[in-house]
Amino acid sequence: MENTYDDYCKIFVSSQTTSTVVELLEEATGGTFERKTANLSTLTMDVLQNPDRKLESGDFVTWPVLIELEKETQATWEDYVAKISEILTYLWEHRTPAVASCDFEALLPWNGGIEKWPAENRF
Repeated sequence: MENTYDDYCKIFVSSQTTSTVVELLEEATGGTFERKTANLSTLTMDVLQNPDRKLESGDFVTWPVLIELEKETQATWEDYVAKISEILTYLWEHRTPAVASCDFEALLPWNGGIEKWPAENRF
């Protein structure tokens, strides 16, 4: 797969705390976070409070937690997309709504989650 997309990706998470998301991500990836940042062989992740958060909003871009992901230089495009897919799937399996926003959403399961969490089913 040739990369014609911007590598940057955000995942909006419907969780009230960054610490909960960090714990889930450590379980999902086997990585260790230091000050809300984890460096894996395929990507770097930062877990932040979403500055645009709004409580009880159905719009995913206002969900409380934001994960910023960037591909590591040495990682292949395929491995990067696969790792983001694994992260999303793990969050969903643990009943944590998450939606990715990136140039390559169509390559991710459920188009990055937007099809999994339609507005009327978001919590």
